[in-house]
Amino acid sequence: MAGKEGRTDRGHFAPGVSGNPKGRSLKTPEIRAVEDAAKAYTMEALGTLVECMRCDDPRVRVIAANSILDRGHGKPMQNVSGRIEHFDMTAAHLEALQHLSRGKRGPVTDVPSDAVLIGNAEAVN
Repeated sequence: MAGKEGRTDRGHFAPGVSGNPKGRSLKTPEIRAVEDAAKAYTMEALGTLVECMRCDDPRVRVIAANSILDRGHGKPMQNVSGRIEHFDMTAAHLEALQHLSRGKRGPVTDVPSDAVLIGNAEAVN
């Protein structure tokens, strides 16, 4: 990658060099025409959503109301939650990973005999 124009020796773009020098591609006339035609029906579509919001079916009312709110105020923020668990990496695990990262094959021989290795978790007791 270092040989490519406008790249650093690590392959990144050099300062002031763009990965997309021509910019975003322009919309075709056909796409613009479809968008313009769809925009011409915006008020009618909003009126349809309002009618649906006022109908007797509560499911339809909720969907229509949410659609109107989403278009007028944007979709609400999504809360993202996750569970992070801590795993204790012993010196033996780290040594095994270093051994593999050096491109060595075969067993890791310089690990203490009492160390718990990956895959031998049942030996802990």
